[in-house]
Amino acid sequence: MERCYIKGPMTDEESISFLAAVTNDPLNGYRLNNYCALRQEVVNLIDEVGGFVQITMDELRSSSSDADKESHAYIISTIANFSLQLVSGISNVCAVHDNRNNPGDQLPPVLPLELCAALSRDFVSCLGDQRIRLRHKFSDVEVENIDEQFRKLRLAFKDQCGFSQMLHDAQASCAVQSFEKCWSLLGNEFEQLKMFYGAIASIMARSYKQC
Repeated sequence: MERCYIKGPMTDEESISFLAAVTNDPLNGYRLNNYCALRQEVVNLIDEVGGFVQITMDELRSSSSDADKESHAYIISTIANFSLQLVSGISNVCAVHDNRNNPGDQLPPVLPLELCAALSRDFVSCLGDQRIRLRHKFSDVEVENIDEQFRKLRLAFKDQCGFSQMLHDAQASCAVQSFEKCWSLLGNEFEQLKMFYGAIASIMARSYKQC
């Protein structure tokens, strides 16, 4: 997602680079597990919100009061740490499979292989059910892209033998599959579709467990 300021999961080299960037001032960056956020990127995101939020933050930032400056720093760190907890939590969501490697009865189809096996009408129904929430996070164009990426995913699964075999092999390799690992196989081509189902997975806690 272009507007996302959370980076990760980080490689060892990226972790070293991040630590070097915040060595002189730990408040310049925030980290949780393999994810990080630079302070300036969080500030930029808040500024993009505009309106009274930006005005209030500008007033706190330019104030000569130590209390106001502390409030400004606290708001930034709170947003950064909450976002890191959310992203890190989603990355650790695992789909629970039974001894036949089939998803449990309560599991919604959020992994690539299950989506390929799902009926198109089920996806349309899911998209419709989540449309109000989607509009708070995605533009109309992005919602259309989610629909288009779903169609492309199913078409690739149907027409490309190597693609479908890759998904089958990945799911068969382990009884417990993490959301992040399964989707990472597809690269960035289906990024918005991944984000959509990542959001659904994050609110279906009863159907998942933490790895």
